[in-house]
Amino acid sequence: YRPDWRMSTLFLDLGGTLEEEFAALGPVLFAGPLAPYTAGHRLTHRAHVRKQIRHLRRRIGELGPIDLSHVHCAGSMRAYPALPEAPILCHLHELDVGLDLHLGPLAARHLRDASRYIAVSDGVRETFLSLFDVDPALVERQWGFVDAVRLPDDADRTVLGLPEDAFVVDAESPVFGDLA
Repeated sequence: YRPDWRMSTLFLDLGGTLEEEFAALGPVLFAGPLAPYTAGHRLTHRAHVRKQIRHLRRRIGELGPIDLSHVHCAGSMRAYPALPEAPILCHLHELDVGLDLHLGPLAARHLRDASRYIAVSDGVRETFLSLFDVDPALVERQWGFVDAVRLPDDADRTVLGLPEDAFVVDAESPVFGDLA
């Protein structure tokens, strides 16, 4: 986060537990789920989706100029048609199951349209490149974020019965609580 940058966040669904933290950084916009299409309506399904995308594009335009769109995961590329004319950085977390079975048609259609990609592991990068025809030079691997403050110091390793030079992974899970 850079305090000198103007930042806004688009949630494609509900904001969840991080909504307040993102609101502290700048304007928050909620796309919400697409309104369901009713068969027999005067609009075709395709026209219905285009109408909703135009509406979202207008709302995004109200945020002002946007220099870069950071799309958090492959599935969020479904927002591509509503994004402004600016470079798109797509953050990839998904392996083959996420990219094959759980990627919606709109996201799959536009996943090749990002300007650059960040893959969170070598496996994610390799899987993405095997499934999508994208220039490998555009896909950079950067490890996921690690909060150094939460890493145990030497005393914690000793308490755990580990050598001082032991490699330790610290994680938190909503199901299991803190894990070390």
